[in-house]
Amino acid sequence: MTAKLGVRLRTQREEKGVSLEEISRQTKIKVSLLEALERNDLTYWPRGLFGRAYLKSYAPYENVAPLPYPPILALGSLNDTRVLFHEPAKWVARLRATAPSADVLLKTEMGAGHGGPSGRYDAWKEEAFIVAWILDRVSS
Repeated sequence: MTAKLGVRLRTQREEKGVSLEEISRQTKIKVSLLEALERNDLTYWPRGLFGRAYLKSYAPYENVAPLPYPPILALGSLNDTRVLFHEPAKWVARLRATAPSADVLLKTEMGAGHGGPSGRYDAWKEEAFIVAWILDRVSS
């Protein structure tokens, strides 16, 4: 790992306003390991093949396999500063290429951020869409 990688990771995380605790909650990686990664200290990180597999296990894009998938509704937002809009699009494209018979729908919200649309009525509209999609899949 180059000396610049840890600095780049920390800079991007700070620019997006994301704490290490939040990343730890989402990835289930200890905060101390994330701090070490940002310092380029890999002393306590798993090494070799196990280390690569450990990190890869948290990447949904890397974990797509030609398996039967349940119906998937992938949601993204154009103005999301934490999960950029192209990330769910890449994942859905890979799912469709790997498992062509999978029922996958990508919905990108054009005016929302990371927490979804703002405003009570817009949030209800988004929730109604999700519930309608689920009911449609359950009834078919």
